[in-house]
Amino acid sequence: MTKGIGLNTGDIRLVAVTEANRALVTALELAPEQRDFVAGNADSLEEAGTDEDARPRVVMAGDRVVGFLMYEAPPDDDEARIYRFMIDRASQGKGYGKAALRKVLDEIQGLSHISHVSICYEPENDAARNLYRSAGFVEEGLDEDGEMIADLALPAPDARVVMRLPEEIALAEAIAAIAPSGVRIGCRMIRDGDDAHLLPGEAHSIPARQPGMRRASGAARWIAHGLLAELGVGDVAILRSPTGAPVWPDGITGSLAHDDDMAVAAIAPIGDIASLGIDVEPAQPLPDDILALVTTPADRTDAADRHLAGRILFAAKEAVYKAVYPLDREVLGYEDITIDLNAGHATTKTGRKASLAYCVAPRVVVLAFVEKNAR
Repeated sequence: MTKGIGLNTGDIRLVAVTEANRALVTALELAPEQRDFVAGNADSLEEAGTDEDARPRVVMAGDRVVGFLMYEAPPDDDEARIYRFMIDRASQGKGYGKAALRKVLDEIQGLSHISHVSICYEPENDAARNLYRSAGFVEEGLDEDGEMIADLALPAPDARVVMRLPEEIALAEAIAAIAPSGVRIGCRMIRDGDDAHLLPGEAHSIPARQPGMRRASGAARWIAHGLLAELGVGDVAILRSPTGAPVWPDGITGSLAHDDDMAVAAIAPIGDIASLGIDVEPAQPLPDDILALVTTPADRTDAADRHLAGRILFAAKEAVYKAVYPLDREVLGYEDITIDLNAGHATTKTGRKASLAYCVAPRVVVLAFVEKNAR
């Protein structure tokens, strides 16, 4: 145990910056002799607000804010860069820096497109040099600003991440194109053994069902765990509620879906977007008997491919229901949801309005989202 505070370095975790912890982050201080080594946290948070690639993280020791770091991992690059890292002066010397560095490297390792991590520090900052060397970083020399650049090659990722199937790659590109700002979205072909991705709490909350259904649940949650890690939320079980809906961490909205072969997930911090719903379907015409159950005279699908309009309509109503149920807690039928694919929005009988975005290749995926204060 760490002397005086009853915590060990296993209690260290990284969380997202929120309104609740922002002031605590800006109040963190370095020792006077360290203040020239790292930009102030207030400046870093301001920078993060305008840089879409910035990933700010709060370092927590139990329920205490003890540090701050920030990195970037652009989707079109194989390098991640840690460019802010500090532990509060009162919490230094307890192993928190080393533990936090391990946590952020684990998070970055989970990003399938990253193969190495760079970090920069002032050459005279011996504490930083020793910390990064201990983690395997190799110094490469000074940059144009006189800062030392060190690089760490990451181990080869798990084969299940590297060997992405062509349909996964194509769908990932398609859904990324329809996701609004702030929404993280992912997909995965369902594989044998995906039920093993269920955390113990998740497996317990999901009733014993057909193995195929458990594999699909495991695949969807595997995607969601990775998306949550990108927001600094790790080791959180996504339980199944009595209604069947997933239970998300505080401050997060999300949705899971799968068909027979593909699983998808979408998450976002609750803010401008209040709630999300997603659905995935094969890119095939909807059978006539199901179409008759789904369609109402008020639905508008003129803008959609006529062969897939029914399938998109079906997926849209499923996605809208997932998005509005957490807000209204009212069970809705297909007749209670009106879809206008021409305008990209939906309305429920409760008066709730949702926006829609969709793609049709190689799967039909519809994302519904309710914006803050939308009625």
